[in-house]
Amino acid sequence: MTASATSAGSPGGSTTWSGSASTRCGSRRSTLAAGRLRLRRLGLHRRSIHSSARSRTSTSLVAAAHERGLRVLLDLIPCHTSIEHPWFREHPDWYIWSPVDGPPNNWVSAFGGPAWSLDEQTGRWYLHSFYPEQPDLDWRNPEVVEAFQGVVRFWLGRGVDGFRLDAIDKLIKDEQLRDDPPATGTFPLAAA
Repeated sequence: MTASATSAGSPGGSTTWSGSASTRCGSRRSTLAAGRLRLRRLGLHRRSIHSSARSRTSTSLVAAAHERGLRVLLDLIPCHTSIEHPWFREHPDWYIWSPVDGPPNNWVSAFGGPAWSLDEQTGRWYLHSFYPEQPDLDWRNPEVVEAFQGVVRFWLGRGVDGFRLDAIDKLIKDEQLRDDPPATGTFPLAAA
């Protein structure tokens, strides 16, 4: 997750700061740069937030933001976790695994290459819509839904004001894991 701070009281509307600002599109960069300048004047620029996070609890960080009229939003990416996350080993049934020995279909990850990778520890193939280090969660499993509700409740309990959901379109996959159909023509929005 990436922390963001939003100030509703800034001139000209709200200003958002995000730790991953460099990945934003150009039009938002100028807004974010202006927001960082305001946050720097308040002593809440990126470096101080990260060092504060090491020395103070998330609750006190959120309280400090609230004292300055800022709301704290977290980037929440419910599609996947890291292969380093404890869930991947402790709850393997929370992920999407191939029912055969190898990739079950022709799916491609968003960044190119096959959407299936071999887990060396188990010898099974898991789905990743993005990077191989980001296995997809199985949102048809009610335990995954319950676990993510717990994540949301945890952060709301720490005073976080909201979330920005990312990769939400990748939550549910074809239950039968069928091949994607091959392209039969040009993309309808492509220029002629």
